[in-house]
Amino acid sequence: MRKDSRFTIQDSGGQSLIELMITVGLMAILLPAILFGFIASRSGRAQSEQRQLALSYAREGQEAARVFREADWTAFAVDGTYYPKKTAAGTWTLTPVAQPLPATITGYRIQISPVFRDSITDAIVATCVTGCYNDSSTKQVTTTVTWDKPIANSSVSTTGYLTRNGNLPYTDTSINDFSNPPSNSTYAGDIKIASIGDGAVTLGTGIGSGNWCQPSLALDAQDLPKNGAANGIYAIEGTVFAATGDNASGVSFAKVTVTTTYPPHPQLQNTYDGFKTNGIFGEKDYAYLATDTNSKEIDIINLNSVVGGKYQEAGWFNAPGNGTGSSVYVYNNIGYMTDGSKLYTFDVSSKIGDRGAPLGSATITGTGNKVKVIQDPVSHIYYAFVASSSTTSQLQIFQVSSDGKTISLVGSKGLSAQGAVDLFVSTDGTRVYLITANATAQNVFILNTSNKGSIPAPLDSTSTSGMTPKGITFIQNRAIVVGTGGTYQYQVFQVISDKFSNCDPADSTVGKLAIGTGVNGVSSVFQGNGDAYSYIITGDASSELKIIRGGAGGAGGLYTPSGIFQSRTFDAGHTAAFNYFSVNDQTIPGTTAILYEISIKPGLTGGSCGVGVTCCKDVPFGPGDFTPNPFTPPTALPFKTSTGYANPGQCLQYRATLTTNDTSQTPYIYDVTFSYSP
Repeated sequence: MRKDSRFTIQDSGGQSLIELMITVGLMAILLPAILFGFIASRSGRAQSEQRQLALSYAREGQEAARVFREADWTAFAVDGTYYPKKTAAGTWTLTPVAQPLPATITGYRIQISPVFRDSITDAIVATCVTGCYNDSSTKQVTTTVTWDKPIANSSVSTTGYLTRNGNLPYTDTSINDFSNPPSNSTYAGDIKIASIGDGAVTLGTGIGSGNWCQPSLALDAQDLPKNGAANGIYAIEGTVFAATGDNASGVSFAKVTVTTTYPPHPQLQNTYDGFKTNGIFGEKDYAYLATDTNSKEIDIINLNSVVGGKYQEAGWFNAPGNGTGSSVYVYNNIGYMTDGSKLYTFDVSSKIGDRGAPLGSATITGTGNKVKVIQDPVSHIYYAFVASSSTTSQLQIFQVSSDGKTISLVGSKGLSAQGAVDLFVSTDGTRVYLITANATAQNVFILNTSNKGSIPAPLDSTSTSGMTPKGITFIQNRAIVVGTGGTYQYQVFQVISDKFSNCDPADSTVGKLAIGTGVNGVSSVFQGNGDAYSYIITGDASSELKIIRGGAGGAGGLYTPSGIFQSRTFDAGHTAAFNYFSVNDQTIPGTTAILYEISIKPGLTGGSCGVGVTCCKDVPFGPGDFTPNPFTPPTALPFKTSTGYANPGQCLQYRATLTTNDTSQTPYIYDVTFSYSP
């Protein structure tokens, strides 16, 4: 039987259609993925190539920053955005101007940023609010490279830190280093530069046998004419100007010459009559008297004109009203006078005749008992310091224009004491030693006047223990106070690091003299030959003028108890990081000691340096710049800013205080070194 073929023949047309549809579906799914993968593969390769190129630029940027740092840290360490540039010499520099780039690179820059560290651990911190500091010897360097194709807004960044590189030494070791410093380096008779090895700093062996802490009245005294009460004194080397007009029985003025060789011999020259004298100032050829005469509150005496043994009047200054001259001072041909509650300036460019109307005037709170004038060694501004009777403003400081016509109060200081009687001002105007009228409690003060407009609390004070102060002077780190009443009318205090101490801590009578007739004034002189003397004016009617030999102390190989050496100024040439301080060679025997203090300051532009030049010539270094900054070598120097200390800086001085409790021994400094990074 024949089979029906309709059921044996397989029809594949529908199956093929289904397979086709499945294939198309698969292709629809797979082809985009394959195509995308192919495209992504191609663009990923391009992006990778761009990234590699960008990374090479980033590494190049870090190298450019390093090279620029090596060449000039000061130019490098300025925060901001910069662009690497190849110089004609083939080296790198950084410029604020964008540089040409390949077409595929859209940006290439270097960001220099500050680095902050934890104040305790010195670890780098992201931000600084408190307990941290800006490390000016480290900079963060971030190099960023950007591109837009094949993927937009693409970038790579690298971040690193660069520090000052390399140390240079500054060393003091020779006699020349220690003994021939510029004028802003100081040492007095308390310090000796010895010819030991290349050179050494030691305590001084005193000035002859003189010792401020062992005062004596053994030297010749001088009787002044008539029976007046001596009340004023001013001394320069070889000459003493004395006023004995505290009552009508004395002469207004007497000049006494004193031989400068030891022992000194005073010799009365001539006198001047006619006024009651309250204050005195002297120069080589003229003396200026502050008098109670209403028409001539200041009388000017010509010391080269003598008739019948009497000096002749050269000129005068008549202050407004019917006043009385209390004190007088002359500086750069301008006279300064206190008259009650007024401070006047007047012209003494000529000394002849009436000096005319005041150049300027200012009001003093209280009565101006004493005026002293200095010119700031850096700003060259003139300042008049007034000791006032006010119990709320004992010290008053006035700024005075160079022509004397403008006088303005810039600072004052009240003390817990009675009114001020006298004051001594350091030559740089940064310290005032002031006495007040009270006989008990604290009446001798040290004031920091570095900032004339904001005077802090006294650095220290002491008491004269019952003596009423009349005068004060300061010489060779000793404050000498004289007065009336009490047990001792001549008292010497040592001043070390702005602190008073008795000459002998175990015996408060050392450095003191009893002068029963009282002492009304004192003036001290350090002579060119190294001798030093105090001249005092006393109530002793038979020998008013007395001479007391001074000096650092020591004789026959003995050393002074203390001395301060202040170094020359080192100028690094520009801002530098001072990293390390060492004393490579020193000897500290027995009970001797050395205290080192350091001051670092920025340079000043212009002035003695020249237009546009920054240097250290006009940078002042006063006592207050050192005392907050003691260091024990060897030691790293911190990077910080504080009083008298700004590291990094350009100008450096160090100060060494040498002391001994055994005057047969001294410490020695042979070699001082600072390491710094330019």
